[in-house]
Amino acid sequence: MTGLAHVPVQRRQHARLPTTAPRHAEVLEAYRRAALQCRTAPRSDLFEACALLSVNPHVGRDAFATALIKGLQSALPKAPVLLRPGEPTQSFDEAWLLAALASCADEDWDSLAFLMRSRLGRAHQRNIAFLIRGSLGPFD
Repeated sequence: MTGLAHVPVQRRQHARLPTTAPRHAEVLEAYRRAALQCRTAPRSDLFEACALLSVNPHVGRDAFATALIKGLQSALPKAPVLLRPGEPTQSFDEAWLLAALASCADEDWDSLAFLMRSRLGRAHQRNIAFLIRGSLGPFD
């Protein structure tokens, strides 16, 4: 019985932030800021948010980031983990978002479709992909 008493408890560690394009790092920071704001905000309907954003072509990236984070909270089985702005590490959810963002920037739609199918139900895939593509636009 003494074998288990000396087993060290390992804390969950986040991955080191890989070298990403400055543009993608800037978007990740926008996602993190939006996550801080969305903690106390009421959840919104994903379809409704996409419909409102698609009507106005002059909406900035911050609006897309906020809608994306709110939408992910209902689209994923568990709430996404987004770290504080400025953290040198990234969570699995952030790495997934950056991979989807890079797929959009490179117009690699097959990779984007794979990423959407790997974590989201069919009903949410199209709307989340729309919000990720929209977050490549200019900031407010």
